[in-house]
Amino acid sequence: MGNKKRMSCYPCGMSARAVPTRDEYHLRIRQNVDALKARLNLPSFFASKQEGDKLLCYFMERAVQIGEACFRISDLQVPLFVLARVLCEDFFTVYWISLSEENAAKYSRAALSEMAKMMRENLENKRARVRDTSSGEDVTAQFLPELKRHVSKKKTIKQIAKESGLSKVYDIVYRYDSLEVHANTFGLSELKSEMDGIAVAVSAINAFLRVILLVADNKDRPVTAEEVLSALNMRPIPGT
Repeated sequence: MGNKKRMSCYPCGMSARAVPTRDEYHLRIRQNVDALKARLNLPSFFASKQEGDKLLCYFMERAVQIGEACFRISDLQVPLFVLARVLCEDFFTVYWISLSEENAAKYSRAALSEMAKMMRENLENKRARVRDTSSGEDVTAQFLPELKRHVSKKKTIKQIAKESGLSKVYDIVYRYDSLEVHANTFGLSELKSEMDGIAVAVSAINAFLRVILLVADNKDRPVTAEEVLSALNMRPIPGT
C-alpha cells in the first residue's frame, strides 16, 4: 500500500486559516462570561416580568456556569465537547424563544411537560407515590389524570433550528459535537490527529456565548438568522 494522503476537512466555502490559540479562546470566553454577568445585574433583565426575559435570564445564567466550567476542565477534550453541545442546544432554544412571546409561552409549557412526564413515569412504574399531606392516604390514582393533562408534544432541537433558519449550525456544529456526547468518535483518531480538539471545543463554546450575548443585547427586537450566522462566521458556507 502507498502512503496515505494527509487530508484536512473544512466546510464548503471556508478555507484553512490561522486560528486563535487555546489561551486566546479562553480569554474571549472570560470576556463573554463577564459580559453576561454584567447584563444579568441590570434591572431591565432581572426585574422584567415578561416571560421571554425571564427565560433569557435563565439561559444566560446557564451560559455563565458553562463558561466558568470551561476553565475548570480546560485540558479535558470530551467534557469540553459535551459543554459545547449543551451550549449549542441552549442557544437554539433561547434564540427561538427570543423571536416571539408566543414561542416563550410554548417553551414554558414544554418545560412543565417534561417535568410532568418524568413524574408520570415514576408514578406509573410505582417508584413513587403521592399521599395526602393531612390523611396520609395514597392519592396517586387521582393525581395521575391531572398530571397527564400537563403533558404535551415538544419541538425537537432539529425542528427549532430549521424553523429559526439555523439548520446550517445544527448540521455542522451540533451534529459534530453530538459524536463526542454519544461516544461515536471511535475510529476518528486519524482525523483527530490533524486538529487540536480542545481548541475546537473552546472556540465553539466561545462562539455560542457570543451569540447568546448578541440575543441578550437585542432583547427588545428579534435578531435575524443572518446576524447569527455572521457572528458565527458561517455565512460563507453554502446551503440553508
